[in-house]
Amino acid sequence: MAPAAPGVDDHPMTRFPRVPLGVGFFLAAAVLAALGWLAFAVSEQPGDRFVGVVLMAAALLGGVAAGVLLGGRPARRLALTASAGFVLAGAAAAIAAAGDEGAFLADVLLLAGIPVLFGLVTGVPALRR
Repeated sequence: MAPAAPGVDDHPMTRFPRVPLGVGFFLAAAVLAALGWLAFAVSEQPGDRFVGVVLMAAALLGGVAAGVLLGGRPARRLALTASAGFVLAGAAAAIAAAGDEGAFLADVLLLAGIPVLFGLVTGVPALRR
């Protein structure tokens, strides 16, 4: 059997991409935190405060997942939970942003699409066996 790549846990039953997935969660959490802060602090729409809080909460969950994965633990369940949290945060952000009067379709797609995309990008490697 070939040796595992650096940052990939080698176990007879699974090969879990711990470090690449941790870095992915870290980057996704940073982008979601910035987007959430912008929605919370800068936007003038009344429902955007809720959207900002939801996105910052998803970023916090992604930060925890990144810390655990980069700390040396192969936490598949936590990675899948954080990925699902990203997708649910995107859905909640879309619903909240679409409820405002005068909400632009591009804003709704941006606030929903980025977390859902991050959920898919981080969820697929977490499912890999």
